[in-house]
Amino acid sequence: MPFDIVIIFMTVFAMFGVLYVFQVFFLFYFRKNAGIRHETVIVVKNAQDKIEGIVRGFYRHHNGRAEELWIVDGGSSDQTIEILERLSLTFPGLKVLMLPELPPKACMQETLKYIDKPAILFLDLTTHAGNIDDFLRQKVSK
Repeated sequence: MPFDIVIIFMTVFAMFGVLYVFQVFFLFYFRKNAGIRHETVIVVKNAQDKIEGIVRGFYRHHNGRAEELWIVDGGSSDQTIEILERLSLTFPGLKVLMLPELPPKACMQETLKYIDKPAILFLDLTTHAGNIDDFLRQKVSK
């Protein structure tokens, strides 16, 4: 009699093990929303002093992976565009979109035509580019 109880318990545990393996397999291969990534879009204007640090910090945070980062320039009159062109050679995932003299909201709407990801993070640095370092530190530390 005790031998039968041991076999029953072993059979039950084996069944749970097999069901667990199937569950892991199912979740790994058939989950539809697995790996949803967001697209990051930063709208800038005259940000030559900050833009290189922002881009390098973004890619440093993502460990150099070919993550896409969109920088939308709303008509800079300083060296921002030249800096972005140079950085786009270093970081292949950096996409630069130049939309001269458009307000930030219109820049964001125009950018939506080029992005097909289900989630988009917009950062408007046209007015408060000086505070972006504090903002990004808070978001990364959470």
